[in-house]
Amino acid sequence: MKYKIMGKINIFMALCMVIALLLMQGCKKEEVVLEDTIPIVDNITFTTYNQFALELLKNTREMDENSIISPISIGLAMTMLRIGAAGDTALGIDTALDMTINDFDAATLQCADIVTRINEMGQGFQYESGLGLFIDEGPSIMESYAVLAEDNFDILLKFMNFDDDDNDERVVVELNDWADIKTSNRVEKLVTSEGLPQDILTLMINVNALDCIWEMEFDPTNTRPMVFTMGENKGVSVPTLRGKMNMKVYEDENVTAGFLPLSGGNTSLAILMPPPDITLDEFLNNLKAEDIELWRLIAPEGDHFIRFPEIKWNKLQSLKDPLTKMGAGDMFDTELADFSNLGHNFYLGDFWQTTVFKADETGIAPSTITASDLVRAKTNEEYFFAADRPFLFAAIDNQTGGILIIGTMVNPLK
Repeated sequence: MKYKIMGKINIFMALCMVIALLLMQGCKKEEVVLEDTIPIVDNITFTTYNQFALELLKNTREMDENSIISPISIGLAMTMLRIGAAGDTALGIDTALDMTINDFDAATLQCADIVTRINEMGQGFQYESGLGLFIDEGPSIMESYAVLAEDNFDILLKFMNFDDDDNDERVVVELNDWADIKTSNRVEKLVTSEGLPQDILTLMINVNALDCIWEMEFDPTNTRPMVFTMGENKGVSVPTLRGKMNMKVYEDENVTAGFLPLSGGNTSLAILMPPPDITLDEFLNNLKAEDIELWRLIAPEGDHFIRFPEIKWNKLQSLKDPLTKMGAGDMFDTELADFSNLGHNFYLGDFWQTTVFKADETGIAPSTITASDLVRAKTNEEYFFAADRPFLFAAIDNQTGGILIIGTMVNPLK
C-alpha cells in the first residue's frame, strides 16, 4: 500500500513538472523584448561625444549639401542642461546624448577639465569657442546652478529683452560684440535686427572659430584651379592647395583617410573620402565614431604630396529641430520642459550655433615645395593624397581622439 501511495505521489509530481514546463514555454512565447537601454557613463572625456557628433551631423545636414558643426560645444552645453533637468526632459536629453550620467558632481568637474583643455588647445591652431545663455523676463535660474554653470562650463548668463522693439539695436550690438570678442574678431556679425528671435524668452548661443594653421605653409604660388568631382560626373573648378607634408594616410576598400597635422601638435584635420561608387550620405550613415579612431591609430605616417580645396566657411544654424529629432524636444516646449533643478519657468526657446572655419595656405614655416617638385612627382606617378571629391572632415584632438569640429564638403564653391 505504501508503495502504491508513493507511486501516485511520483506520478503527481511528474505531472506538475510537465505542467510547469508547459507554462514556462507559454511565458517565453509572450515574453516582451526590451529595447536597448541608454548606457550609463561614469567618466566624461573628450571622446564621450564622438558618436553624438556623427548623429548630430546626420540630423543637421541636408542631402548633398555642405555642413559643419562643433559637436563638443553642443555636447557640453547639453550636459550642463541635463544637470538642471528632471523627468521626461532629462530622459530626452539622455536620449539625444545617448548617455545617462551616473554622478553629476563628478561629471561637472570632468566637463570643466574638457573646457580647460579646449581653451588651452586654441593657442596652437587658433580654435576659440564661446557659450552664452540669454534670458528675457519670466524664466529664472537658481543662484547655485548659475555658479555651477559659470565656473565649470564657462558660460555667459545674461538678461536680455528680446520683445522690446526699442531695444533691438542694443541687443544686436551686445550679441555681436560678445561673439566678436569670444572669437578674436572672426565672428563679427552674428545677428541683425531682422534676425532677432521672436516670441521666445531664452536663447542659447554657441560661437566657434577655427583657423587651420599648418606647421609648413602651402606656397600660394602652387595654388591652382583644379577640378573637384561631384556625383554623376559633375565637376567644378576650385582653388586647390598643393604641397607636401608628413601625415598619416590609411586606405582600404571602404575609405581613403588622411590626417593632416596642424601647428602645435595638438590637433589634426581628418579628411575621410568614401570610394567613388559610394555617396557621402551612404558613407556617413554607416560610419561609427570608433571607425575614425581606428583609422587614425593604425594609419602609417610618412611624407606625402597632397592637394585639397581651400575652405572658407561661416555658418549660423538653429539646432532646435535636429535636437528635437534626436529626442530632446521637451526642453524647447514651454509646457513640457522640466528644469526644476535649474530654476523656475525655464525652457530653451532656441539653440543657435555659428561656426567659422578656414583652411588655406597659412602655416608657420615657409614652404620648400616648388611647382617643379609637383610636376616631377606627377610625372613619376608618385602618390598624391587628393581630396578632389566629396569628403567628411573633422578637427581631432591628437591626444584623445575627441572631435572638435566635423562637417561634410560636397561643393567647395557653395
